[in-house]
Amino acid sequence: MAASDAAASATGASALQSAQLSWLRESEQEAQHDDLSQLLSETKGVVEKLADPAVKLGSWQVVLWQPRMIFADADGLSYQKIDPNEAPIGKAKRIEFASITEIEELDCAEFVLLSGRREYTFKAPSEDACTVLVHNLRQLCERQRAAAAAAGDAAPAPRRGLSKLFSRGSHTRSSGHHASGAPAESSAS
Repeated sequence: MAASDAAASATGASALQSAQLSWLRESEQEAQHDDLSQLLSETKGVVEKLADPAVKLGSWQVVLWQPRMIFADADGLSYQKIDPNEAPIGKAKRIEFASITEIEELDCAEFVLLSGRREYTFKAPSEDACTVLVHNLRQLCERQRAAAAAAGDAAPAPRRGLSKLFSRGSHTRSSGHHASGAPAESSAS
């Protein structure tokens, strides 16, 4: 009888441990979902997007910043034109997180996403908003890569900087000329 009591006790302990592990897994999934919901809610708003390509007037380069609404989901970042009341209009364009290879925070609340051979430059409303957006985008890219790796479809992790492409403070500004105040040098791209 003692052996059957011990077996029942072990089975009860095993069932309790299984229930605890199940609760722990559910709590972890709930926390991850809440974290994702917060990331997505913080990764939206009105920013400015650098128009492509810049217009050259002699040795000067004119840049155009266009207001855009951005919003993220678990797989990518979308941006869309807005009307004067900041309501989205037209078709949204999308940048898949799996295609983003670099995310760089620049000066003056600007950040760059490198996706394949294309660069997307955005300007946030403030330096703090830019820092939050860059952090969230990196987190969302990492989540997408982890999900792809778990599914056996791993993508390369994004690099943190575009130091080969940009040096801090040398990126264009909305003043209509190069950030240094000097004429833009012509470069083959």
